[in-house]
Amino acid sequence: MAIRKSSAQNKSNGKGSSPKTATFSPARGLQISKSGLAGLNLDVAFSVLLSDQEDCFCHKEILWAGICAWIKRSSNQSSAKKAIAKQTARAVMLAEQQTRADFIVRGRWAGKRITKKMTPSKRAALNGIAYTWAFVSPEFQSLYQKVYFPIGGMEQIVGAFKSPKKTKITKTSKERSRPRHTAGLQNLTKVAAVFDHHYRELSSDEKTYGKPSIEKASKALSSIAPPKGSKGKMTGLGRSQVQELLREHRNAFALLYGAQNVVIGDKTLLHCILRKAPLADVVEHLPEWLSYTRYFWEKVLAGANGNWTSTFSPQLTSVRSSQPKLQRVSLQEADAIKTAFQDKCPSQARLR
Repeated sequence: MAIRKSSAQNKSNGKGSSPKTATFSPARGLQISKSGLAGLNLDVAFSVLLSDQEDCFCHKEILWAGICAWIKRSSNQSSAKKAIAKQTARAVMLAEQQTRADFIVRGRWAGKRITKKMTPSKRAALNGIAYTWAFVSPEFQSLYQKVYFPIGGMEQIVGAFKSPKKTKITKTSKERSRPRHTAGLQNLTKVAAVFDHHYRELSSDEKTYGKPSIEKASKALSSIAPPKGSKGKMTGLGRSQVQELLREHRNAFALLYGAQNVVIGDKTLLHCILRKAPLADVVEHLPEWLSYTRYFWEKVLAGANGNWTSTFSPQLTSVRSSQPKLQRVSLQEADAIKTAFQDKCPSQARLR
C-alpha cells in the first residue's frame, strides 16, 4: 500500500498522524473523536447496510467488518476499531491497485507487465502515481476524506496491525482459544432460547413459572445432560459460566440470538459472523436478523428479570419485530425448563 505523507504534514502533526479529523466529514456509522476513531454507531451502521447508498468506496464492507468484530467482543469498541482500520487498509490497497492497473493500461507503461525487473525508481514512481490518482479520483477520493483521514490515517492502521507488547501468543494457543470463544457465544444463545421458550410457552402462567431469569435458565441448562454419543442441543451450563459470559457479551445478547435463528444453507448467520463471512454472502439476510433481534429485545427481554438496558437492539423504522421459528426442544429439555422455573429459588443476583 503506497500511502505516504509529506514532510510538511509530518512536521505539523509531530507524530506523523493524518490531518485533523475536523477537516473531513466522516462516513455514516463511524464514531469519530478528537483522537480519531472511537467506534461504531450501530443503528446508523445497520441503516447504511440496509440502504442502497454508501458514502464512499467499500463503505459497507468497512462497517460490516466493525459489526462482526463488535458482536464477538461487545464489552468495548477496541475490537471494532481494529477491524475497521484493517478493512480500511484493504479498501485503500484495492483502490490503489485499480488506479495502478488503469495507469498501466493508459499510461507510458501501456501493454507492459510490472515485474521484479522493473527498476526501483520506476516502481516507486508507479506507486506514487497510483496513490495520487486514487486520492484525487472521484471514485476513491471520498474513501480518504470520509474514512481514512477521520479514523486517524496511517497511524490508526499501523496500530491495528500491531501485536500487543509483552504478550506471547502462540499459534497453538490462538487455535485453542477460538473454539472456546465460539462455544461461549453459542452457549449464550442457548440461554436466550430458554428465555424465548419461557416467553412463548410459560409466560401466560406467571404465577407458577415467574419471569425469565439468568439464575433459572442456568439451572435448566445445567440439569440437561446430552444423550450418550451425542452433543445434544443443550449441554450442562452453570450459573457462574453464564454470568461470566454475559459480563463480556451482554451488549450483543439479542443480536447473538437473532443471528443464531437465521439459517443460510447448512449454516447459521452467527456461524458466518464468527468466521468473518463477506458482506455479499449475508446481506440479503440482514433484515431477517434484525427483525428477530428486535423481537427478542422488545418481547422477551422486556419481561425478564434483570437490567437489560445495555443490550443493543436496532431502533430502525424499516425493521419490524418478527418472531423466529421456535427452536424444538425434547421432552426432557421442556421438563427441565418447567421444573427450573417452578422452583421457588432466590431472586437473581445482580450482575456487575
